[in-house]
Amino acid sequence: MNNSIKSNNSDLARAADPGNFFKPRKVCVPVADAVRWRGNDCLLQRKYDGEFEVRTVQMGGLDITMAGEFMKHKAGGLYTAADHANFAKYGVWMAAFDLLTIGGLDVSSDPLRWRWAQLCALAPYWEPRSGLVLAESGFGGEFVSAVLDTGGEGVVAKPWQMPWNTVMWAAKPLQTFYCMVTGFCGGRQTVKIARIDGDKPHAVDVPSIVPCGTLAMRGLKCDRVRIGSIVKVEALGLTPAGLLREARLCADTATSWLVKY
Repeated sequence: MNNSIKSNNSDLARAADPGNFFKPRKVCVPVADAVRWRGNDCLLQRKYDGEFEVRTVQMGGLDITMAGEFMKHKAGGLYTAADHANFAKYGVWMAAFDLLTIGGLDVSSDPLRWRWAQLCALAPYWEPRSGLVLAESGFGGEFVSAVLDTGGEGVVAKPWQMPWNTVMWAAKPLQTFYCMVTGFCGGRQTVKIARIDGDKPHAVDVPSIVPCGTLAMRGLKCDRVRIGSIVKVEALGLTPAGLLREARLCADTATSWLVKY
């Protein structure tokens, strides 16, 4: 039996999702809480700065479907030294973090502990040209700190006993920004925002502002602001273009996001 694993496309061109598997929902938790994680109830995996991908490959004559993050170098990406080495080696690559089918058999309902063990057992046989790597994993807050200290985007925690597409926890290093609403994106529950300089923007009569993209304001929150309103926003820093990365309203309390009407 041939134990090498080969991509359906040798250059790792992106394949269409099979359609049966969807991106799991993540619930964000503060990094301060994540670094206190202990015990072995969950698998901790590194969150890569890529795009969700479902890929079917062949191994030993069997079709095997894996979920992972497709990595294509982008300006401002949150990459570690290992990521840069993979970019140099493969150009584009995929960090596989879950196993979904084996030989056409859907295993997504099996416990994560079994799926992860099978994926780890397959990884040593992946053909180097496939551009597949196994997602980094670990236990406890030490792993969270190690990922963030080396430049990674964050860490996700997944209960060992759960099937695929169960809600997971994600810890990412968020920064706080104060932004002014500068316009509305009609009918989309989204506003245009500009970043305000300084840590007390509500006390500044004419603040210095820098456009920084758009912000989703679902749940009728758009009705509570006007052009000129100041909102508190959390994001993963700024992109090279000056936009907020993964911006979202502050969730400290139900009303903390609205600084000034």
